[in-house]
Amino acid sequence: KREAHIVLHTQDSRVAGSTGCNRLMGEYHHDEHELSFDRLATTRMACPGEVAALERDFLTTLNDVSGWQIDGKTLTLTDEKGASRARLEAVHLY
Repeated sequence: KREAHIVLHTQDSRVAGSTGCNRLMGEYHHDEHELSFDRLATTRMACPGEVAALERDFLTTLNDVSGWQIDGKTLTLTDEKGASRARLEAVHLY
C-alpha cells in the first residue's frame, strides 16, 4: 500500500513515482505556465480493484495535464482549460 506520488527530477526532466500499486517512470516538459508528461510507463503488477481504479485515474490525470500552479507546498496540475485535475503536496524525501 503505497501512496500515489511523483518525483520530478530537474536535471534530466524525468518523472518517477508510484501509481499506488505500480512504479511509474517517464519524461516531463515544463515552462512558466505549461507542464506535460510524456512516455509514461509503469511496471505491470496486478492491482486489486480499488487500487487498479486509482491507478487508471492517476495515469489519466497525468496524461491530461497541460499546466501547473504552486501555492506554498501544493502543486496543482491543470488541464488545457485551466481546470484543476490534481493537487499534490510536497514532502521531503531525504
